[in-house]
Amino acid sequence: MPVPTVTTPAGSLAERVRQALARQDSQPVAAPAAAPGKPPCLMLDVSGSMAEDCEPGRAKIDALRDLVAGLKADTIYAFDHRVTLTTARAIPDPGGATIMAGAFCRARKDGHLSAVLITDGLPTDPEADVLRAAAGIHLDIFYVGPAPKPAFLDRLAAACRGRAHQANLRKQAQPQLQQRIRGLLVAPLS
Repeated sequence: MPVPTVTTPAGSLAERVRQALARQDSQPVAAPAAAPGKPPCLMLDVSGSMAEDCEPGRAKIDALRDLVAGLKADTIYAFDHRVTLTTARAIPDPGGATIMAGAFCRARKDGHLSAVLITDGLPTDPEADVLRAAAGIHLDIFYVGPAPKPAFLDRLAAACRGRAHQANLRKQAQPQLQQRIRGLLVAPLS
């Protein structure tokens, strides 16, 4: 079955990212120069769907903020239709689309060779653009949306020598999820 693609307006950020990646398509992707021992970055989906509840009376974004407050991440990127370098205390409110390619481009530009991605859905940008932008980054994905986990996230993780996990943002599952993510953030991934 062919994978549907999303058509974006010519001037949109998604289209500009797609065009930039298309220009890079013929060039080999080189791993960025990173400081030895640089820990993985944390990438947070803060698109509009993160305003939805993960359990009665508790939005996914609030659960995500609680989760991240218990982690020790040196570098945190929040992304929707833009990418923001943030802290655990300043995670932006949800809004906009899920432009993953831009987040991966920013992480690579900043020299990150590994990342932990927390997302509740599929990217808005085309799959090929996301895969190309993530090339060279070791990626572990925690999907916090409704089951089943999208097959694309498994393909993305496999292409990035990582794994995609079905996760839960509910309060009772949070300590276990924090422990799993904390273990991935402490050392560079190979």
